[in-house]
Amino acid sequence: DSQPTRITRDDQGHAVIRSATKQDARSVRPLRSPAPGHIQGKKCASCGYPAAKMRNFNWGSKAKRRRTTGTGRMKYLADIPRHAKNFFRAGTQAKPVAAKAAK
Repeated sequence: DSQPTRITRDDQGHAVIRSATKQDARSVRPLRSPAPGHIQGKKCASCGYPAAKMRNFNWGSKAKRRRTTGTGRMKYLADIPRHAKNFFRAGTQAKPVAAKAAK
């Protein structure tokens, strides 16, 4: 009489043992954060996944601030001002400062 069980996640992301016959309204989103997304909605309420662009609205200015550029690691963009200062040169050798002073 026992039904098969499986481990899923509830609204807060905690592991829950449920019967395998019960359909879940929410599931874990792939790629983005581990927060659950609504299955029937086919779109994440927070970020808009799987849309190509992130979900944001002008009425949510605080939410925009929390997830805009600069709130994360910025692995590539952090170096851009330094590269721009040197006119994006690459693969060259800087001329010695002493040689310039001797002339």
